[in-house]
Amino acid sequence: MHIFDELIEIYGDLDQKYAIAEFKARSQGHTRVEAKYKRKRLLNDQATFLFAFTRLEDRISSLATALFASKVSVISNYKNKRAWEILKDKNKNDRITLMEKVSFLTPNGGASYNSIDAYKKHRNDIAHGGIATTLASMQVVLSEMKILFDTLG
Repeated sequence: MHIFDELIEIYGDLDQKYAIAEFKARSQGHTRVEAKYKRKRLLNDQATFLFAFTRLEDRISSLATALFASKVSVISNYKNKRAWEILKDKNKNDRITLMEKVSFLTPNGGASYNSIDAYKKHRNDIAHGGIATTLASMQVVLSEMKILFDTLG
């Protein structure tokens, strides 16, 4: 099973459980309990998003590493080969940013590039203690990340 299929299933199960509890609390006028489950759903969104993004980020890094190694092994012109060797060495030392790696895999400004860039900004918000409140439906986000995961490279 694909990691994103598993995440979609796990996320859906937990979100549904919390949504039902939130609805019951709302219908019974228990505002504090309703707020508790609303908060749990929000934190579930954040945690699921962050985990999913790390899987996408790892895929991007793996693809970029493979691309750099491939270019070094197939290019014979020293000047061209040297540029790829430098990139390969910098990548090994994590000096190439995620979006620089993405730019080797998909055109800058294209739909995939822009989606990953937007997701990276949400990731940074969450990772630095914030809440990414403008995330779309997590089912949609996970589906889009799965497509990116499968089509990059």
